[in-house]
Amino acid sequence: MFIAEVLIQYGAYQVDKTFSYYTEADNVAVGMRVLVNFANRDIVGIVLSVEKSELTLEEYEEVNGFKILEIKGLLDEYVILNQELLALGKFMQKQTISPLINCYSAMLPSKLKPNYSSKDAKMQVYLSTIKHDQKLTKLQARGFDFINSKSEVSLTEFHKEFPGLLARLEAKGIIVRTLKEVRYEAEELPIHQHLTLTVDQKSVYDEFLATNHLTYLLHGVTGAGKTEIYLQLAEKKIKEGKDVLILVPEISLTPQMINSVKSRFGDTVAIYHSHLNDQEKYEQYQRVNEKKVKLVVGTRSAIFMPFENIGLIILDEEHDKSYKQASSPRYHARDIAIERARNHNAKVLLASATPALESYARAHRGIYHLLNLSKKIAKNQVIPYKIIDTQKTLYAGGSNILTKPLLEAIQDRLDKKQQIVILLNRRGYAPVFTCKNCFEVKMCKNCDISMSYHRDDASLICHMCGLIEKLPVTCDDCGHQRFDYSGFGTQKVEQELIKFFPYAHIVRMDSDQVGKKGSHERLLKEFENKGDILLGTQMIAKGLDFHRVTLVSVLNADAMLARNSYRSSEDTFNLINQVSGRGGRGDLASELIVQSFDAKHYAIVLACEDEYIRFFNNEMQYRHLANYPPYSYLIKIVLSGMNEELLDEKTQVLKAMLEQASFDLLGPSSLLKINRFERRQFIIRGKNLETMIEEYTKIHNEIVKKLSSIQILVDVNPMEIE
Repeated sequence: MFIAEVLIQYGAYQVDKTFSYYTEADNVAVGMRVLVNFANRDIVGIVLSVEKSELTLEEYEEVNGFKILEIKGLLDEYVILNQELLALGKFMQKQTISPLINCYSAMLPSKLKPNYSSKDAKMQVYLSTIKHDQKLTKLQARGFDFINSKSEVSLTEFHKEFPGLLARLEAKGIIVRTLKEVRYEAEELPIHQHLTLTVDQKSVYDEFLATNHLTYLLHGVTGAGKTEIYLQLAEKKIKEGKDVLILVPEISLTPQMINSVKSRFGDTVAIYHSHLNDQEKYEQYQRVNEKKVKLVVGTRSAIFMPFENIGLIILDEEHDKSYKQASSPRYHARDIAIERARNHNAKVLLASATPALESYARAHRGIYHLLNLSKKIAKNQVIPYKIIDTQKTLYAGGSNILTKPLLEAIQDRLDKKQQIVILLNRRGYAPVFTCKNCFEVKMCKNCDISMSYHRDDASLICHMCGLIEKLPVTCDDCGHQRFDYSGFGTQKVEQELIKFFPYAHIVRMDSDQVGKKGSHERLLKEFENKGDILLGTQMIAKGLDFHRVTLVSVLNADAMLARNSYRSSEDTFNLINQVSGRGGRGDLASELIVQSFDAKHYAIVLACEDEYIRFFNNEMQYRHLANYPPYSYLIKIVLSGMNEELLDEKTQVLKAMLEQASFDLLGPSSLLKINRFERRQFIIRGKNLETMIEEYTKIHNEIVKKLSSIQILVDVNPMEIE
């Protein structure tokens, strides 16, 4: 008899521990999924330990004083979480203050998650042949040879080539059907050799290889050729027999990046990102598991690929917030990358034109090894810019959407058959919809924010909870039938562009347009082949390389500065600086035009001037005065519930406990209601993150029992504070 300690799929702190089950089978191993009975229902768990017991079941129960159930079934034929990933899960549990099962679940594709309701792997019928001496018609012989030449062929593929033939071959008993998991099919791509590195690129490449540090920060301006360095470093590590992970932000995972990697390494690359369906993710994951690939390009969750010999991990655009997981466990891919590299004796390369201030500060102090790539490959090193004060434009009777200088610049580029990129980080038509009679703003029923008007489908949408409503016929408050809207989003700007430039080919890219699979790639190809103007949200700010773009414009550039976040200036600087790099990538000179109500703000001016170091020094003074990261560490705790009176009562219970700890306590503060949940926020701040985590974890383990009726969100090193 074997005793297995099983961690069950139940993401609550009250049951964040293993439970004992027995089995007579000798093939149950640590890191496998099993089906067990828990609380009178079948549930999936992960085996964390297995020990052989010489006792009988009755003796074991008598010695330990409790009944023990049998494992009902083994769900895996092999270990899905190796020892390194099991240890990594415990590291994540501690660092994110999350249930351990959530950490393991985050590592796996949907079809392997420890969740019994998830769908099984997709199966497909394959055909193979049997030797025979029967006489066949010409068509039958061709069909038989088609299967025989490939050893086996999928049923779907055979039907496409020989519709209606299979039944006749099977009747002769010369074809065998086999049911197998659907497997990834290789794609034929032309392979391109690596490019010759410039002097600056070669210097960075050599310095990375010649030094021996765990983490490197590559500060490289947009258009400096960081991708070629990634590819050549990856090529070297793969030749050494090592595995390589290249991570990119979700919004930057463009077909251009994928094609760059695939054209260099062919089909030995696995691609892993959220636009793949569950089956495609499973197939890519299995290719890694079966050691068929040595290189993975993917987004945040690709950091958990089950490689066993990692030599290099690269995070492109390392500053991007999409590297932080929004739900439990709220890990940052950078932290996981560094921990995995430490476990594998590998190196991590963080890279960005606008590194996160925390990362650059660590490099400045020598915690990371700083690499610099300060020259663009293109001959246009400096991009001239204009900052247009839209407040003055309005006073003069002009438009704050498309100002006269911008319209003239667009017309000039259209006349020259050149391309334009326009960024507005707000989708929809207008963010505020108002009654013309009583001036009441249409608010979301579930949240404390206004509904945004979307003209494309004549609807009002809450950009927080996703609620969609038809346009009202009458005002809910006064019964009036006329409405107005204020502000503008990408839909409104598109209408303005069509009005002024009716013959221009305009491509709009925002989350309303790229929801369907393949739409991102389709829109980029459309712009590349026949587009004049690319209009979009922040998804067009990074990763695009079009050599005919000679004008880049940012509308409403100061909008993010109004956000109640200590990172608002950094986010504004990053967005403007990144999108400006979409121009000047070829032989043609480019120009940047920024429209803003706050035209003299240092984040906007320094972003236009491409002065990251000056911005860093300036912003760090404010961070130091306010004692914000990187001068301190933060942990955010948000309590939420629908009963406001009960929520306030529980908030005071937690406050009393937090006040006994050694860290600084900010709050509680009331936050906007989201999806009908009232919310209260605490921020704890300190200099020693390990001590803060340790102290709060003790409080958390006690408080979850007292606050069972309230939801608790814990975010260590939050990217956003409301």
